[in-house]
Amino acid sequence: MLANCFSQLVEALGKLITLNVLVIFIQLLKDSESEVRTAASSKVSCVSKHLNRDTLIRDILPCVRMLSVDESASVREALASDIMGLAPLFGREGSQEYLLDLFLQLLKDESAEVRLSIIGQLSQVSHVFVLEQLSQQLFPAIMELAEDRQWRIRAAVQSHIPHLAKQLGVEFFNETLSSFYTSWLNDCVYTIREAATQNLKSVASIFGISWAKQFIIPKIKLQSEHRNYLYRTTTLSLVLSLAEVFPPVDIQSDLMPFVFILAMDPVANLRIMSAKTITALIPKLESSYVHQTIIPFIMDKLITCNDRDVLFFSNVALQTAKKKQ
Repeated sequence: MLANCFSQLVEALGKLITLNVLVIFIQLLKDSESEVRTAASSKVSCVSKHLNRDTLIRDILPCVRMLSVDESASVREALASDIMGLAPLFGREGSQEYLLDLFLQLLKDESAEVRLSIIGQLSQVSHVFVLEQLSQQLFPAIMELAEDRQWRIRAAVQSHIPHLAKQLGVEFFNETLSSFYTSWLNDCVYTIREAATQNLKSVASIFGISWAKQFIIPKIKLQSEHRNYLYRTTTLSLVLSLAEVFPPVDIQSDLMPFVFILAMDPVANLRIMSAKTITALIPKLESSYVHQTIIPFIMDKLITCNDRDVLFFSNVALQTAKKKQ
C-alpha cells in the first residue's frame, strides 16, 4: 500500500523530497516481496522527476538495473511500462548512455508481456532514441509478439503498429512490419482479423492513398480469393475501413469491384454482407456512380436471388441507392 501511494507522497513533497524519503523508496524497490517491488517499479519515473541527475545516477539507476533482471516477470513488466519516463530527465545523450542498454535488454525479455510493455513506450523515446537504430532489436521482438499463442498479445502488439509505421517510415514498414498483416488478416480469432483491418486504415492515413493502392489493394485481392469464406469476409471489412480514408473516385475504382465480386459469392452470408457493405458505402459514392452502376448491379444481380435474407438486404441497398441525390 505504501508503494502504491508513493507517487502521491512525492507529488505532495515535490522539491522538498528528503534523503530519508528516497531511502524508503529504494527499500521498497529492494523489498523481498515481488508485489511490493512491482508497485514500486511502476513509480520510478514519478519519483525520479523530483531528483537531480546525480542522485538519479547514484541511487535510482542501480535499482533499475537490478529490477530489469528481477526473477518476477510482473516486476519487469511494471518497470518496462514506466522506465521510459526517465528519458526526458536524462535528455538525448544521457538516455543513450544510461537507458539504451536497459531498453534493449527489456526488449529481449523472455516474457511477452514485458516486451509488449516496452514496445508500448516507444512514443516516449522517439525524441531521444533514433528508432532506426533499434530496428534490428525491434523486429525480432515484434515478430515473436505477432505470433504469440495468446490472442490478446497479438491484438495488443497490433495497436502499436501505426505508431511504429509513423516513426520508422514507409520503407521499414514495407520491408518488415507489412509481412505480419497476411497472418493477422487470416488469424483464427475474429478480433485479430478485425483489428488488422482497422490498423491498416490507420497506416493508410499515415502513408497516403497512393501507398495504400500499391500495398493494401493486392492484399484485398488475395483475401477475396481465399478458399475459406470466413476469411473472404475480411475483404469487406477492409473495404469499409479503407473507404473512410479513400476519396469517392478511388472507392469506386479500387474498392467497389471487390464488393461486386463477393456479392456473387456462392455463400449466402457473403452475399448478405456484400449487400450491407453496398448500403454503408452509398453515402460515400458519387451520385452518378450510384445511379449508373450500383442500382443496375443490384437490380440485375442481387434482386434476382432466391435467398430471402439476401433479397431483403439487397432491397435495403436498393432503396438507399434510390434516395441518393
